[in-house]
Amino acid sequence: MRFSGEIAILGARAASEALSKATLSLLALVALGCASPKGAAPEVAPLPEDDPRIRSLLHGADVGEQTRAMKELAAIGPAAVPPLARLLQSPAVSDAQGAWIAETLGDMGPAAEPAARALTARLARGGDCAPTTSWALGTMGAKGVPWLIEALTAGKPKGRMWAAHELRQSGSTENGAVAALVTALEHDDAPEVRTEAAWTLACMRPVTPAAEAALRKALGDESETVRDAVREALERLASDGR
Repeated sequence: MRFSGEIAILGARAASEALSKATLSLLALVALGCASPKGAAPEVAPLPEDDPRIRSLLHGADVGEQTRAMKELAAIGPAAVPPLARLLQSPAVSDAQGAWIAETLGDMGPAAEPAARALTARLARGGDCAPTTSWALGTMGAKGVPWLIEALTAGKPKGRMWAAHELRQSGSTENGAVAALVTALEHDDAPEVRTEAAWTLACMRPVTPAAEAALRKALGDESETVRDAVREALERLASDGR
């Protein structure tokens, strides 16, 4: 009887140990499934395009409702970016609605970078939302500069003009910005784009030799508007002592 009792005790102990190992293994598998790789941001499920806040942003009864929706979506951040980017490229979205989308993305700053291509494509279309879409790209800082340069070289004149304007606000002389602006000043066929490029080159610091040379060359531009802008830009450089 004593021997049988010892066998029973040993059996129970073995079963308990086996259960503990199984439990630990299960917990380890759960942890591996839930944990993100080291240094990787957790994946965020995007909002659906029919989210009530997105509907309010695009179809709100008044500016107050749209503004509240914009603030809520901007606070959500990355999860709101994919549906807004898709809608921004839709032909069914008007310029007024596009401006609301762009302002929402701009309020997110660098977090809206996944929407940069959509913003650039919308900017290339020109239209009344061009100022807001260019501003939204500018809020991305250095990450937005390459997209503004792309917008400066393609699309309709209004989009190119606002791209040049926003490069002035960014103040970046890196990532090819100066070269793109010099090219626009010398070769763009729209006077308004050349004018904006001239002002941007004059406002950037430090002023590069290439920028100053392009401005002086543009004193002979065929457009009086451009020549006047260049003359004023050069006068500002002289008064600022560069």
